[in-house]
Amino acid sequence: MKITKDIARVFNILVVVLTPVLLLPLPFVVGTQESKCAYIVFIMAIYWITEALPIAVTSLLPIILTPLVGLGSAKEVSSHYLSDTSMLFLGGLIIAVAIEHWNIHKRLALAFLMYVGTETRWLMLGLMLPTWLLSMWISNTATTAMMIPITNAILVQLKEANVPNEEIVTEVYDNDALKLEDIEVNGVIKENGQPTSTDIEKTDKTSNYKAEPEDNMNQTESKEHLEICKMMSICIAHAANCGGLGSLTGTGPNVVFKGQSDMLVYHLH
Repeated sequence: MKITKDIARVFNILVVVLTPVLLLPLPFVVGTQESKCAYIVFIMAIYWITEALPIAVTSLLPIILTPLVGLGSAKEVSSHYLSDTSMLFLGGLIIAVAIEHWNIHKRLALAFLMYVGTETRWLMLGLMLPTWLLSMWISNTATTAMMIPITNAILVQLKEANVPNEEIVTEVYDNDALKLEDIEVNGVIKENGQPTSTDIEKTDKTSNYKAEPEDNMNQTESKEHLEICKMMSICIAHAANCGGLGSLTGTGPNVVFKGQSDMLVYHLH
């Protein structure tokens, strides 16, 4: 079963790579507009029949191949699918999925955090910078949804850093040196190495005590951690909004505004 999957994977890779290469004489040797169009049609037909690429990806190939061979612009081709602004927004969503699939947002966040350190104010800056950068090219909502889990993981680590992980265990007579005869230790009289009848009453009550997280994190620390959580969540959303103003694909309203302005200019002319 595994061998069959490997063979199919190799076959798909060969089809995807070799098909455009073997058909290159059409646009370069013949060089007519018809041959360029045939080049795109043959590539799509082979990909569609063999399903070397997903059919959804194959159906969008004209948007990329048409400008490459010189038959027209991407804007003209996109108008046959959706409006060019809607296609631009769709491209932003595709980029967001690719970034999340390859964990590019995590790589960026970790790279910034390695430089800024773990101090709270610099930690906030290290999270805001990659959020701002990513939000310039993909949706604000998608950027925030990708960065919030990273922020949450960092905040959990900050909280756990204040609580010791090891168990605190106190034993009264762990040391063999305390087992001497007729020695009083913590108010307990030992005779011939054996505890007397008063041991049970006088033994330290904290023996075998296991510390709980609440014992080491007081109310002030809990309140401070909660404020840091709120601050980080707000700064991520704010950085995404700021980055969304940097480019046309940064946020949906930018694309909508461009579409409305294009319609207004068209009607005026």
